[in-house]
Amino acid sequence: MRNGLVISMVMHGLIAVLAYVGWPALQRDPFIDETPIIVELVPVAEETNAPPARPKPEPKKEEPKPAPPPPPPPKPEPPKPEPPKPALPKPEPIVVPPPEPKHVPKPRPKIEPEPKPEPKPEPKPEPKPEPKPEPKPEPKPEPKPEPKPEPKPEPKPEPKAEERPKPPSVLADIAPRKKPKPPDAFASVLKTVEDLDATRPAPKRPAEPAKNSASFEDEIAKVLTDRPQPYDATKPLTMSEIDAVRQQIQKCWNLPAGAKDAESLIIEIKVTMNPDGTPSRAAINDQGRLGRDPFFRSAAESALRAVLNPGCHPFPLPRDRYALWQSMTLTFNPKDMF
Repeated sequence: MRNGLVISMVMHGLIAVLAYVGWPALQRDPFIDETPIIVELVPVAEETNAPPARPKPEPKKEEPKPAPPPPPPPKPEPPKPEPPKPALPKPEPIVVPPPEPKHVPKPRPKIEPEPKPEPKPEPKPEPKPEPKPEPKPEPKPEPKPEPKPEPKPEPKPEPKAEERPKPPSVLADIAPRKKPKPPDAFASVLKTVEDLDATRPAPKRPAEPAKNSASFEDEIAKVLTDRPQPYDATKPLTMSEIDAVRQQIQKCWNLPAGAKDAESLIIEIKVTMNPDGTPSRAAINDQGRLGRDPFFRSAAESALRAVLNPGCHPFPLPRDRYALWQSMTLTFNPKDMF
């Protein structure tokens, strides 16, 4: 009895201590190993001197694994023996009913025809009188035979004169002349045009201006100046005022996610600046595309908000050069900003 009371009091005391202190307080927090981040401040200069970005290593292309061989076709199962067909029940014999006796009609009594009356004898015709014999005609005297005429001697045929050859017909040799066709007006016009083209002198091409060595050197110099200057490891890291403004606006520009053809969304904003480095007025240049392209409108409005965001200015621009950056055009290119 006493043991149970003691155990109960000890258990209640432990529960009260845990409720007051708390179970998580008994566990130790894990040690957090923080990696120090080195921040290097870059001064602003006229020209940017920064190392080029390292090219990202291309991921190794995994060699395609050979396709597993196709499984062998399943063996055809032997045909199952057909179960024996149940025997057909014998058909019951068809009982033919006896034919009914045919009803024979009674013969009708024959009606004897009435005897026809005998015809009366016709009266005999009277005998016709015999015709009188006709008188015989008198015989005519035979005519005397006429004397035959003596045959005349046949006349001898005269010799035919030799036929002279006919002179050749002059009309047969003369071929029939065809009527000349009337001249085609369209063909004559074409021929006249061809003659004019043949006689017209070919237009002289303007002589190409000769490229002298000076113009060629100017083009080479222009190409060289347009290219970014290489990184000089002997000089300290610097960035220009434009790069400083770009870095500051980059924090405030949120490009819309899922924009179609994001690489072609190049936005130009004309900004009028105050002497203290804050923008006083900003406007989007390409107003035509702003009305017809919804993706461009969304990206341009986000860039305009980034320029006018008070958390992103004043811009780090030199006050002594206010005349140069009083009015400037900022180009937002996702390819360069990120």
